[in-house]
Amino acid sequence: MGIIKRHSCPSCGKKFKTADAVADHARDLHGIGKPAPVSASPTDDPQCAECGKTAHIVGGERIYPHRPDLFDKRFWLCECGAYCGCHGFTTRPLGFLAGADTRRARNNAHAVFDPLWKSGAMGRRDAYSWLAEQMGLRAEECHIGMMNGDQARKVIQLCNDRRKAAA
Repeated sequence: MGIIKRHSCPSCGKKFKTADAVADHARDLHGIGKPAPVSASPTDDPQCAECGKTAHIVGGERIYPHRPDLFDKRFWLCECGAYCGCHGFTTRPLGFLAGADTRRARNNAHAVFDPLWKSGAMGRRDAYSWLAEQMGLRAEECHIGMMNGDQARKVIQLCNDRRKAAA
């Protein structure tokens, strides 16, 4: 039996299990009920995980000039080229800045990890709890967007091993 999703987004109709999930989706994707823009002060600027320098905030056109749909998004960018996006309409980073190799590893990790919970075989929280245990991390540290390239590649290996063991 599938998960019952009773709550719908008023903008796009996508369904969610909880009203809180709809509110998060509507805020982050559609800007509904969005908080006032947060301005970053120099003390808030994150350090680059790739080179250790301080990053600065830029608009989406700087990172993705070919994607007008991302122009209103915010990103943290380091002079070394590493970057990460921001939560919704804030300047809160969506993890740690990453260069091309780390981003590729994280994307590949999401590609093999996300089906664990998106298939409904387990809940998202359960999937991340399993991953945290396997990685030897605390649950609050276990986010693919916070991982370095080696950690993301370990996620890929763990998920592939799990899939093989289940087959």
